Amino acid sequence: MKIKNMIGFLILVFLFLFLVWFLLSKFIFYPLFFKPKYFIDDAKAFLEEKDCSFLAITTVSKSTALAYFSNLKKGFSIDDLIKIRSHFKLIGLAADESSLEVFYVQITKYLGLPFSKNQMKFNRKKSSEISAEEKEQYLQKRVYFTNQCPACKASISNKDEICANCGLFLNAK
Repeated sequence: MKIKNMIGFLILVFLFLFLVWFLLSKFIFYPLFFKPKYFIDDAKAFLEEKDCSFLAITTVSKSTALAYFSNLKKGFSIDDLIKIRSHFKLIGLAADESSLEVFYVQITKYLGLPFSKNQMKFNRKKSSEISAEEKEQYLQKRVYFTNQCPACKASISNKDEICANCGLFLNAK
């Protein structure tokens, strides 16, 4: 009888330790080390497809992303146990250089599949929803000196934001 109780106790201890390990890895270790990231090169490539130039990328909270992605639910769901998501706001300057293009990006990674490909969803923010503060912050007046960098005289184009040769920031407020 004592052996059966001991085996039952050991199984409970094992299940408890497994649950603690799962919760620690899901909510602490995995988000710290494996949370999906959106790299600037990927953002620039996406914006070039949309005839825009890159201005900024920021992370957004789940509550902000709720308005732009129908697959998200408020609070905790069973889906959250097997997926980890990151949300970003991608801001680009339209080809006419007078309007902003704002995209919300959701990157989903499945837990337990560390080498699986990230799933990406994009949602464009309507131009009527772009606030005056955002427009003022990101629509800066550009001043072009010439087709050469004023610091090192390297060749530049009007789409360059930073001189590739010396790193001079070419936007002016």
